[in-house]
Amino acid sequence: FSLFTACKPDVLSILPVVQTFTSQQICKRGTEKPCYKIAYFQDARRKLNFEDASRACRSDGGDLLSIESKTEQILIENFIHELKASDGDFWIGLRRDQGYEEINGDCPSQYYWLDGSRGLSFLCDLHFSE
Repeated sequence: FSLFTACKPDVLSILPVVQTFTSQQICKRGTEKPCYKIAYFQDARRKLNFEDASRACRSDGGDLLSIESKTEQILIENFIHELKASDGDFWIGLRRDQGYEEINGDCPSQYYWLDGSRGLSFLCDLHFSE
């Protein structure tokens, strides 16, 4: 798989240059700011449930992403829009709410499926502090 890495800017209008790297962890604005690494998997058939996805992210030093603001959502959307077909598929998942579980207990945001039922969205989010 390949890794897509960029730094979260202080101001959304100053988005960092986003690049695709193979198995590298790079934060162009330095490690003093949160850094996101989104893992892409070439095998789109690899699907994990919530617990397995969470465990996989933790084993790589991160956690599943919990989008907590509109700014953060726009940043992630910009990452996704920068992708080319050759970058492969990225790991994102949704699940219907059966025993709601938050990664971060202070996030009141809720996500909904098109049919109106509640769900959650996840990406693999890694913060580097080298």
